Amino acid sequence: MQRLLMTSCSARKRTDAGLMPALEWYDGPSFRVLRRFLAQHPLDQLDTVILSARFGLVDSAERIPYYNQPLTCEGMQALQPVVKAAVEQRLQAKPYKEIFVCVSRPYARVLGIALDRTATEARIQVATGQPGRRLSELHDWLHGHGPAFGNRLGDSVASHARIRGVEVALSAEDILELARRALAEHRGDPARFQSWFVNIDGTRVGPKWLVTQMTGLASSRFGASDACRLLARLGVPVERQ
Repeated sequence: MQRLLMTSCSARKRTDAGLMPALEWYDGPSFRVLRRFLAQHPLDQLDTVILSARFGLVDSAERIPYYNQPLTCEGMQALQPVVKAAVEQRLQAKPYKEIFVCVSRPYARVLGIALDRTATEARIQVATGQPGRRLSELHDWLHGHGPAFGNRLGDSVASHARIRGVEVALSAEDILELARRALAEHRGDPARFQSWFVNIDGTRVGPKWLVTQMTGLASSRFGASDACRLLARLGVPVERQ
């Protein structure tokens, strides 16, 4: 099935000199997820176009130079007709079955106007919410399912695990009891999570918050996926909303 991903450029870029495929220039989280997927599924029929303040709608394979150009209000107005024409040309050239739109908020209006005025029979899905939520939806659309956090088939629950150099030797029940105490004492912000959560007696708490309570590590030192893997390894169920 032919699919099209429409995403926006990222502020984080490589700083190499010369020309490079657009997909390699950008180094934001969504591009890391995308490159990892393409490495795992080299035969997948996926086209990707990138919305850029400098170049408009760029094919992921197009070779472009390094640039640093934020999107301004004037830039949005100038981009709209350019992007509209590029979107129309792209969709007329190939009959896509699915289109996934994963763009940051400044670019959403530019691309939204173009798609609203373009006739296509493709199923269009738009990632919504905060960046973490959009990243989760991108992963699920690419793979057709959410990431698996847990032990491999045949593995038993571990009695200990490590994260960022900290050894955790707690049973699943120990962890749940620790979470109950932390909730009762109103520590931190347990409700701060995007997609994944742990159910503590009917209360949904963020995996990063829970791992912070377990280890004392600052939440900035590890990612949500790191926290999910640690909890699953220790036998704590991690769910997705």
